[in-house]
Amino acid sequence: MKKRFCFLLVLTVSSLSTKVLGQSFTRPITDTIIFNHHTGGDIDTLDRSFLLNTSMLPGTGFTNYTGIPNLSILSIYGNYQSYGFQPLLDQMQFSGLPHLGFFYSFGSKGVQTIHTDYQQKFGKSTLMNLVLDRNSSNGIIRNSNFTKSNFRLYLNKDAGRYKYSVQARYAQNKTNLSGGLSESPQEVSEYVFIAVNNENAFSESKIGQVLFTNKFSLAKDSSVIDHGFVSYHSFNILNRTFQEQNILGYQNPVNFDSISTSDQFQVNEISNGAGYYFSSKRFEIIGSFLQDYSQLQNLGWFTSRNNYSGKLKMKFQWQKFNFKNETSAVVFNQTNGLSSVHQYNPQKEQDLPLGYSKNTVQWGLNKFFIVGKFDLSNSQIALYQGFLKGNTYLYPNPQFNSDPYARTKRMDASMDFEYEVLSWLKIQSSTDYLRILNGVLWNGSFWGKWNPNYSIDIIQSKITVEARFKNFRIEPMVTLSNGLENLPEFQAGSRFSVTKRVFDAKKMKLLIAFEAFYTDSYQLMSYDVRVDNWQVAGVGNRSKQRYFMNTTFGFEIDEFRFFTKIENFQSLWNREVYEIAKDYFSSPFLVRLGITWDFFN
Repeated sequence: MKKRFCFLLVLTVSSLSTKVLGQSFTRPITDTIIFNHHTGGDIDTLDRSFLLNTSMLPGTGFTNYTGIPNLSILSIYGNYQSYGFQPLLDQMQFSGLPHLGFFYSFGSKGVQTIHTDYQQKFGKSTLMNLVLDRNSSNGIIRNSNFTKSNFRLYLNKDAGRYKYSVQARYAQNKTNLSGGLSESPQEVSEYVFIAVNNENAFSESKIGQVLFTNKFSLAKDSSVIDHGFVSYHSFNILNRTFQEQNILGYQNPVNFDSISTSDQFQVNEISNGAGYYFSSKRFEIIGSFLQDYSQLQNLGWFTSRNNYSGKLKMKFQWQKFNFKNETSAVVFNQTNGLSSVHQYNPQKEQDLPLGYSKNTVQWGLNKFFIVGKFDLSNSQIALYQGFLKGNTYLYPNPQFNSDPYARTKRMDASMDFEYEVLSWLKIQSSTDYLRILNGVLWNGSFWGKWNPNYSIDIIQSKITVEARFKNFRIEPMVTLSNGLENLPEFQAGSRFSVTKRVFDAKKMKLLIAFEAFYTDSYQLMSYDVRVDNWQVAGVGNRSKQRYFMNTTFGFEIDEFRFFTKIENFQSLWNREVYEIAKDYFSSPFLVRLGITWDFFN
């Protein structure tokens, strides 16, 4: 069995993606902005997007209606890998004329959402994209407000045989941490008047990132066959600060900050690499060698890691068949002065080289699309393991000391399917599988390894049917999960919407939508504010079975759209018994108002 699993680990790897209800997950996103382009998509796209943000506390969105949640929130770097920090885009958007679009929404509980994007082509060779996102909320109890900011810049230049691209972003996530309610009332109307465990603790995480890529062509005519050299350069900064007064008793009185604490760390990462590429109309391959250096600084304590790796990227396209592969393997590793050259031994699973492989296969006909993803990663334990009491970093777990090259193995696989049965009927289905071996979790005191013989195996299947009848659309869905008690085993719901153009000129388009969803009971996790992380083992409590109902009204005129959405309005007539386990907050009754506007010069 181990040999078979090792073989699979070497051959496959893929990352799970979150699918928005009703969104086509198999068709590529357009990279060209045309005259009738709308920021945020169709008239109901923004309305749908809020389905993934029903929780008022960042980090609890892993129990949503779509796809296996991003379990990276369980890892040491979870805060940076979760949806709180949006990743860089895979491709830029082209606009022959300058385009500026934005949407803004606000509502009760101090909810605000701002998005702005700008695209422009300068001359014949330079393309620039700017994207700005900002989300904030006052929360539903004291000291639970948060603010998320994401700024991204993309710049491409094509000067004949020389091309370069720059990708940069700055993101900030500030969250006030209440520690939950100091009491657990069975039924309340206003959380704001109930005492919380901590009124001053907060966490602030930041990312600064710059990626610079150069491409030098050696071909005289690159329109048919092109080849040449590439170079990669990147610099990342990760920073997190946690501050609080000594109310929850986290600080050790032996240390200098027994009254209050300001624990913080910063990780600096520098990467450089170079390689050779060959591309034709249907095929592209890039081979490169990279050196990555990481340094952790926590007050006066430093540690570092140095990796030398080889990377191979391939892409093949034939008619409507696409295949992509990206594989990376570390050939030399140095951590805290200890060095190791990785030699693969197929008889020993633990000797798999550090690295990853990502594979995507896509195929489609006129009415049929299918996408398969297979990802595998064999990663070294993260650079830091925190024992955050009074600004001290310790390694109390002997497993880390005895095995400095301990690794976590993760395999992700997904299959997405879309079929247009009739002109008015479409079926979408997805199956996701996740397996983690030798994982590292926070156990309440320090980061500890799972038993090597124990694994997490999660499988989730979802099916959505979209039926259109003239101006009316109905979208029922069902999701089944198995393998982790912290996820609901059964989720079901449906969306009903009506769109219609009105008045003689038919320039105004109206939208009325209604949503109803049910979520089965699941085991709650416990949350530790010190490390901004969750414990899979949970606290022994289970959530109640929950259902949610939302309604939306909106209209569209040319490039201007307006919408109002009422979330969780079932609480108006059904006095809900609120369940507030520590750091789990009920989704409140919420009213959102929003506009979207695209400007063209």
